Amino acid sequence: MSHDLAAPSPGHVLVFDVVKTNVGSGYNHHDGVFTAPSQGPYVFSWTVVSWYRSYVYSELMVNSSTFGRILTNSQDIDDEHIGSGVVVAVLNPGDVVYIRVVSSVGTLASRSNIYTSFSGWKLN
Repeated sequence: MSHDLAAPSPGHVLVFDVVKTNVGSGYNHHDGVFTAPSQGPYVFSWTVVSWYRSYVYSELMVNSSTFGRILTNSQDIDDEHIGSGVVVAVLNPGDVVYIRVVSSVGTLASRSNIYTSFSGWKLN
């Protein structure tokens, strides 16, 4: 993600607009959704940075089901905090995976020296 987000609202899908690798072209950097091109087990990880006096509660969704959640909380201190989650899911072609905000206060940070990020790969 190339920029901070100020107080993203519940349900907001995080869009990771900087794409380093996209083998199979499953990830859409316009809407933040990965669409599985083939059946099999996939691993997904995401990292969220909350800026000073902020918190971000996020979840990884597979279709309409929550598969994992993380809370990154620096609400009571003047410091940033980083939280990461990892999920393994067996997907079918056309299944969608995305990260969305459950709740937040303050700023979700992503800048030159700290990154809010999303990655995934298929296990063979």
